[in-house]
Amino acid sequence: MVVSSISGTVGIFVQLRANLTSLIGDPVGGTNVFFYVNGAYVGNNVTNAGGIAIFNHLVQDGDSVYFASYAGNSSYNGIQSIAATLSVNKITFI
Repeated sequence: MVVSSISGTVGIFVQLRANLTSLIGDPVGGTNVFFYVNGAYVGNNVTNAGGIAIFNHLVQDGDSVYFASYAGNSSYNGIQSIAATLSVNKITFI
C-alpha cells in the first residue's frame, strides 16, 4: 500500500489517497482502507476497481504525517503504508 505526500491549508479539505495492490501489482478493489493523521484514526473508505481509496480530510493546524492501513481478508494479508508528509499551510490574511 502506498500513500503520497500532499499539502493543504488549515480549514480546507484535502484528499488522503491510498493505492492498494497485490504483490504482483494487481489493484485490490472493494476493500476497506483506514486513514490516520499524526497516528490518530480520521476515517475510512473502500478501494475502487483500480485499488484507490480516498478520504476527504479537513486540514488542522499541527497535521504533519498520514498513513493508511488495510486489515486483510481471506485472500490478502493486512498491511500498513509508510507514513507520508502532510504539509500544512496557514491561512494568510491581507
